Amino acid sequence: MSSPTPFTPALGLEVEYNKFIGYIKFIDEEYLTICVKRKEGQMFGDVCMVVYPTQWGNIKLMGGPHKDR
Repeated sequence: MSSPTPFTPALGLEVEYNKFIGYIKFIDEEYLTICVKRKEGQMFGDVCMVVYPTQWGNIKLMGGPHKDR
């Protein structure tokens, strides 16, 4: 049996993290953001979670790129 492939973040990937489904919006070596709600035409921006590299193993890939990205 082979070991699981390590998670490699990429912009626009649809993922699940802590029971939230969203897409990766920003990636840096210090953290990435997962956008879980888009706010269009409103005063405030998208709702995103900050995820540090130590938690990247808890991110589950849902499929390919997000449909709207």
